[in-house]
Amino acid sequence: MEYNIRFTLDVDLKQNFLESIKYHFHSDYFYSIDDEIKQKYKYRFDNIKKGEQLGNTGMNILEIPARKLTNTTKKEKDIKCPLCVSLQVDNAVYPFNLEKELLWRGYLIRPNAFPYFKLHYLIQSSDHNENIDIVTDKSDIQSQKSDLYSPLRGTQNEVHKNPNLIEDMLIFLKIINKGSLLFNGWIGNSLSHMHFHYTDMDFPIKKKLKIYLYDKDVIKTNNKSKINIYKDNEHNCKNFLFVKGKNPGKDVFQILQYLSSINLLYNLLIYLKNNTYYVFIYIRKKDQDDLRLNFGATNMSGLTTLSNNNFKLYEENKKKFLDNIEDYCSKTVIKIDPNEIKNLFS
Repeated sequence: MEYNIRFTLDVDLKQNFLESIKYHFHSDYFYSIDDEIKQKYKYRFDNIKKGEQLGNTGMNILEIPARKLTNTTKKEKDIKCPLCVSLQVDNAVYPFNLEKELLWRGYLIRPNAFPYFKLHYLIQSSDHNENIDIVTDKSDIQSQKSDLYSPLRGTQNEVHKNPNLIEDMLIFLKIINKGSLLFNGWIGNSLSHMHFHYTDMDFPIKKKLKIYLYDKDVIKTNNKSKINIYKDNEHNCKNFLFVKGKNPGKDVFQILQYLSSINLLYNLLIYLKNNTYYVFIYIRKKDQDDLRLNFGATNMSGLTTLSNNNFKLYEENKKKFLDNIEDYCSKTVIKIDPNEIKNLFS
C-alpha cells in the first residue's frame, strides 16, 4: 500500500510546506495531460495572469488558459466528493498519483490539482465522509445535538461552528508569513467538503481598499480589532466587512456565527501584514444566476475567471455584461446594517 501523507507539527510546518511546494513544482505533478492543452502549455498553471479590468466592478479578468478539468482516477468510486476520492493516490492516474499532502492540526494541506493561481494549495478538513451513512439515530443530524459520527462533520459549516478553525487559519498564515487565504463556503463553490484556498497571488482589493466607500463609524471590539463596513450603492460588488487586528479570530468567528443564524452566507479573504491580520467578509445569499457567474471569494477580492460563453458575451457587449455583473452582485451581496454589527460587540 502506498502512503502519501506526512504528519507535521507547528514547528515544522513552514519547512515542510516549502518542501511540498518545491516537490510538486519539480516533479511531473503539474504536467498537462489534456491532448489539446498540452500542445500549447507544459504545465497546468502556465500563463496564469491578471487581465483586463471589468469596468468599475472592482474586478479584473483572471486568465487561466492551461486549466482544464480532466479525470484524475483510474476507476469510478461510489464517493460523491472529489476532495475525498482524489486523496487516494493509489487510485489516481499519472501524474496525479504523484501528489503528496501534509497533515497539520487535523487538516490536509495539498496542491490544487487544477490551479487558478500558479501557487495554489488547499487546506481541507480530514474528517469529511460524504455518502457514508453510519448514523443510526437520524434525530441527531436534525437537532445537531451530536455530530460525532454525523455526515455533517467536515463540511463548510465547520467554519462558523468550530471556534478553533478560524484561529487555526490565522496561525497558518502567521507560520508561513506570506500569502492569502480564501474561503468560499456555500457560495462560489459546489462542494460541501470544508476547504480554504492558499495562494501567494496579490488581489486588487488590497490596493483599492483606500478608495472604496465605507461607513465612517469604526466599530472597536474588546479584542482591539477594528471593523469597517464598506457600502457602495452604485457598485454592488464593493460591499463587505473589513476586520483589522492583531488577534481578530474571536471577533471574526462571532460575526460568522451571527450571519449563519440569520441564514446568510459568506466568503472570506485573509492576509497578514506587519503582524496585523486583514479579514474581508463578503456577506452573501444565493439567487438566480442565469450566466452561472458563481462568484466566490476570489471574484469578490477582485479577480474573476470567465467561461468561454461569458468571455464571448463580454467581448461582444461589454456594457451589457458589466450590467449583468452589477445586477448579480445587487442580488447576492448583502449590505449589512451597521447597527447589527455594533450590537454584536456592544
